[in-house]
Amino acid sequence: MIQGWLVSQDGILDKHVIVEDTATGERFDVTPLERRVPFFEHPGTSEEFEALWHQISMPAYAPPVRLVVREVGDEDSKPPRRLGSGYRAAE
Repeated sequence: MIQGWLVSQDGILDKHVIVEDTATGERFDVTPLERRVPFFEHPGTSEEFEALWHQISMPAYAPPVRLVVREVGDEDSKPPRRLGSGYRAAE
């Protein structure tokens, strides 16, 4: 048995178990699902897995679209630097 999590499109993790053929190492899911969803193995022990809730909600995260940085003393002389996707902070 391989303990792990199914990941829904809504960011919900559901406890799930798949089986592994000990001779070949092939893993398969014996639970019929209407659609396939990603599965990942639980990295901890079986005891840790059993102690966790059966369903975990992942927090929604949206990275900032842009970040405006102003340097002390440069407020009037330069426009603000924009940081975000594809930008790096100046050294």
